[in-house]
Amino acid sequence: VAVRPSVLETRPAAMAPRVNGFRDADGRLSMNAHQWLGMGAYASLVLGFYLLQAPAVEDSTTRLALEICYGAIALVAACAFVKAAAVDPADDDDDDDDEAGLFCQLCDRNVHAGSKHCRACDKCVAHFDHHCKWLNNCVGARNYHSFFALVAVVLWQVCGQMCAGAWLLAWVTRNPADADALLDDDDRFPSHLTRLEFQAALAAYLLLCVCLAYLV
Repeated sequence: VAVRPSVLETRPAAMAPRVNGFRDADGRLSMNAHQWLGMGAYASLVLGFYLLQAPAVEDSTTRLALEICYGAIALVAACAFVKAAAVDPADDDDDDDDEAGLFCQLCDRNVHAGSKHCRACDKCVAHFDHHCKWLNNCVGARNYHSFFALVAVVLWQVCGQMCAGAWLLAWVTRNPADADALLDDDDRFPSHLTRLEFQAALAAYLLLCVCLAYLV
């Protein structure tokens, strides 16, 4: 926590704060396992839409419109993730006065009121909210809006796709003949999945959506 000088010990000289969620103190690429796992899960979510859900739409014009809209939404989510992780959220108060009444002895400088020292990033963060392991970065004043946009868009995506996937799985189960005809359409499902394989893929996809909804 950003406090008065007498409360916290000084920081060891060997330690240095991270730059952001992608770069370490030396500016080298440094991403954690949660970031790679999150990106992989989101990529699977997007691929599932284009491979399993979108081809089930019969009208080609409607299907193309959905694919374009979904691509735009996925791009917004990706940009929000990059912005939230790439921003350096550090408190940049370099003033010599102590008008705010806060001094971080770990950072050895004045900080604004509302700042807090994050031990994971080893820096004081302006209006600290929390350290997000999925961003590998702190969430604060500089990236809170992009973080909120990321969470809102992904949650909306996951919930929408979970509902659509559940409906599609129920439809395939109730209408086996129609489902077989759908899967035999080379233009929409060139992979020639059997109905059981398609049901298994949808079930796995729904499980992914549930896990992502829980994490978001």
